[in-house]
Amino acid sequence: MNRVCAVVVTYNRKDLLERCINAVRSQTASVGGILVVNNGSTDGTGDWLDSQKDIRTIHQGNVGGSGGFNRGAIEAVKLGYDAVWMMDDDGYPDSSALEELLKFSNLGSCVLNSVVVDKESMKLSFPLWNLGERLNHYEDVSVLHQDCILGVINPFNGTLIPSKIIELIGPPYGDMFIWGDEVEYFFRMRKFSVPVVTVTKSLLFHPLAKEVEGEDWTDGISWRKYYSTRNRYRVFKAMNLGLPGIRFTKFVALLMLEILSIQKSKRFSKLVMIFGAYVHAIMGNYGLLPAEVWCLKPFLGKKN
Repeated sequence: MNRVCAVVVTYNRKDLLERCINAVRSQTASVGGILVVNNGSTDGTGDWLDSQKDIRTIHQGNVGGSGGFNRGAIEAVKLGYDAVWMMDDDGYPDSSALEELLKFSNLGSCVLNSVVVDKESMKLSFPLWNLGERLNHYEDVSVLHQDCILGVINPFNGTLIPSKIIELIGPPYGDMFIWGDEVEYFFRMRKFSVPVVTVTKSLLFHPLAKEVEGEDWTDGISWRKYYSTRNRYRVFKAMNLGLPGIRFTKFVALLMLEILSIQKSKRFSKLVMIFGAYVHAIMGNYGLLPAEVWCLKPFLGKKN
């Protein structure tokens, strides 16, 4: 992989974006180019990006992380880079993250990922699995004494994807907005028998996942749940296990039972929202922005 393009998707997090970009610039391995997809930021991000001579910027409306990674992946491949190194603006790579990933590029055509950790606690921002065991802390990874973990990654968080793989399986879907697009892409990789590898000495620092299992959803979590639920239908399709419609229906039914048993606030609105996500998934209604989804109004505030 001679030329790597770092693709960063951003929306209204200028300070975090600057931190991420500076970390990319400080890599011990050469980064061939930096491409930032700015999803309509209104906090001065656009002006700052335009002032940076070493950054290629795409300015577009806020179409979510999925729309950003879709556009960034397509553009990086068009520009002729050998690989795309994908991340969000709220994460940033350790100085040797790319160098450690590139040590495994001799494995052939595979997707390589950093271990994604919260820098303060060193807990894994998203869990990993190794031989059926759930790993929750970087210490759990360290005690394995393995240079890599095969078969698992946390996509779009320090994910190095050869351009020829993107050409083979297609770019990430651009119409899923958030929550689920990375899972769908992971299973699409597996569907095409693309090897995926987490490199244990490569670190990307990222806040812990927003959602906590078994707790009442805040409005901010609730409207995102619409997307994670709707997008799950595509995930089941990508898993290639058969009967995706039945699997999805069962998933939604169990989720609605969970709302009845655990959720305390806006319970009826949450049930309606999940049912709306189910209907939209079955009907193929993707590409909807939050303000365009009628069942999200109770969670978006008056301005929406």
